[in-house]
Amino acid sequence: MTLDYRPSVRLRVAFSVWGFVVIRPLTKTIFLFVMLFAVFSPQALAMSGEAKVTIKVVDEFGTPLEGVKTTVSFEKNASWATSVENMGSLSNSDGFFVASGNCNGHISFGAEKDGYYKSHSSYDFTEKKLMQWLPWGPELELVMRKIEKPVAMYARNIGMAGLVIPEKDVDVGLDLVELDWLPPHGHGKQADMAFNLSSTIVSKDEYQAVLKISFPGQYNGVQIHSGDTFHGSIFRLPRYAPEKGYVESISYHMSSSQTDGRVDDTDRGNNYIFRVRSETKDGKFSKGMYGKILGQIKFSPSGMIDFQYYLNPDYSTNLEFDVRKNLFRDLRSYEKVGVR
Repeated sequence: MTLDYRPSVRLRVAFSVWGFVVIRPLTKTIFLFVMLFAVFSPQALAMSGEAKVTIKVVDEFGTPLEGVKTTVSFEKNASWATSVENMGSLSNSDGFFVASGNCNGHISFGAEKDGYYKSHSSYDFTEKKLMQWLPWGPELELVMRKIEKPVAMYARNIGMAGLVIPEKDVDVGLDLVELDWLPPHGHGKQADMAFNLSSTIVSKDEYQAVLKISFPGQYNGVQIHSGDTFHGSIFRLPRYAPEKGYVESISYHMSSSQTDGRVDDTDRGNNYIFRVRSETKDGKFSKGMYGKILGQIKFSPSGMIDFQYYLNPDYSTNLEFDVRKNLFRDLRSYEKVGVR
């Protein structure tokens, strides 16, 4: 007796209703069935809905920008991953671009125009009614910043540089131009920052550490700048450094114990603007080098440090970095930084 493993006529017809061509042998038919189920699974359908948004593109002063290439990406669910559908056009004379599409409630959108830094953001719908995401057509503003006077800087991500504070319980100077410790720990020439680490390590789960970061020298210092570094223009921080408001040092603490759990007050939402190498004239502040640190300053109880910094050596307050003019040469890919 010969057994026939081919799918029945009824099964083949069922597939053809969905527009699929049945491919023999049976394993290929089963594969198509699995793919079909994934696309039209109850979970995917439950998360799906029609969405509409209105993007308004403006400059730093709130003036609408016309002719900006604007794209909205509608994210969709599948059983194994997500996909996106992109809708794009140019903003009109009032800066508006309207887009609609099917999505799982999450969209992302971006804009680009000659003479401006790229800008992007995202939005999550939280309510759905009759297969429509609400609110219907919300107006979402996207700010674009003009490219003005980008300058050469010492700019670097030191996270993979393996930089370790070489001695505990004393101030150890770090030269940001040379990216090296001062003697006897390195060949740095001037202490732009000083790191003082006090730590006790019992095990990987039980430790405590305090890190004090100071900016030695009269009129040098740092100030915290809180701001969203994940949405909006890729040039995120202030265009010019303030001339006042600097403090000499900041301190952070981390610990871990069975009773208190883990504590880490290195705020992920912080950015920093700093001033170093200040000079005086007639006993008063004359000029200094300004820079910025993007995001969290990370450290470990063993002394490893990690942050991303920019230093403008021209003694102006300009913090707009020209990525084509990084004063550090031959950087590895993970050490390079963007505009920010």
